[in-house]
Amino acid sequence: MRGPRKRPDIYNDMRPPEAEVESVKRVVAALRMVPRLRANVCHASTEETLSIVSAARSQGAQLECEAALHHLYFDRSEILENPLLRTNPPLRPERDREALLEGLKNGRVSFLVTDHAPHLREEKLSEGVSGVPGLDDYGHMVSWLIRKGGVDPTVIASVACLHPASFIGSGDRGQIEVGKRADLSILDIRSPEVVRAEDVRSKCGWSPYEGIEFPGRARWTIRGGEPLLDDYEQVR
Repeated sequence: MRGPRKRPDIYNDMRPPEAEVESVKRVVAALRMVPRLRANVCHASTEETLSIVSAARSQGAQLECEAALHHLYFDRSEILENPLLRTNPPLRPERDREALLEGLKNGRVSFLVTDHAPHLREEKLSEGVSGVPGLDDYGHMVSWLIRKGGVDPTVIASVACLHPASFIGSGDRGQIEVGKRADLSILDIRSPEVVRAEDVRSKCGWSPYEGIEFPGRARWTIRGGEPLLDDYEQVR
């Protein structure tokens, strides 16, 4: 029998969809016992998870769920070519990826997240750690979701800004309004860019999307009214 290094998808087999689904069912059961609680399912990765969350909401549960960038872009088959894509929960079959994308469009998914685990490439390959970086490619993925995935920009504004701010009770941000914090990212979704390791600013120095050309990228990043990225160039 071949070992995990030759069969990286064994890692996925050891973390089956049923484990995730059972965990989510336990969360729903706990919410029924204490209705005032609010919960969020981190990194939903299966179609059945979305169905359980949706059904619980229809019964009054205060339950949200999030989708990570890599679960929206990659499917299980790609870990065979790139063992760096080892993550928790693991990449699922294409039908689950498509269900997550549809869930993002129709409101089942509340938050769009990165997972951002900036392990060094050597750590990933030698120590078997899990997780992938994502912060550097958030703008890339949003441009892809809008241009290629058919996601409405107003949905992106909700899952990336409004809903997260509301969930954690930060009323001073999440929308563009007078009096709100001026924390903004402005994308040019028609400025293609190929992801290169040398452009990654996170300490890990690599990206799961290396070599992929995305339709757009971040052009400005503003924090507290001050630019950090100005016309594609880092200010500080």
